[in-house]
Amino acid sequence: MYFPSFIRAFGGKAFTHGSAYYVDGYAAAALWLPPDVLPDEDMLSSIFQRSVSEQIQKDAITVFDQMGRYHPSEPHWHLPLMGVDPLEQGKGFCSGLMQLGLVQCDLDNKLVILIFKSEEYPIL
Repeated sequence: MYFPSFIRAFGGKAFTHGSAYYVDGYAAAALWLPPDVLPDEDMLSSIFQRSVSEQIQKDAITVFDQMGRYHPSEPHWHLPLMGVDPLEQGKGFCSGLMQLGLVQCDLDNKLVILIFKSEEYPIL
């Protein structure tokens, strides 16, 4: 119920900036945010307040504060969301989407922030 709103808040601006990439058939997608484009923090806060317990809210704030300390101060690209249909895993779709985004980062000569979670690396 909240996941579509979360996607819009966290990475939806990629659509308006032309930096949302997908594989034909939508088997995989990556939402890249260009420099100086941030997630909708007000919407994220509202979603958290409506959908998770107070303890999880506190934990999430702690995690986001810690992550914020590592963000560069200069303009940078950010990959908040990337995913693949579980039935399509192992076909290189996410690698291709990652490469597509990194090419744009190189063309812009900007840093990039990559935060990911996978089955192999549950929290990074």
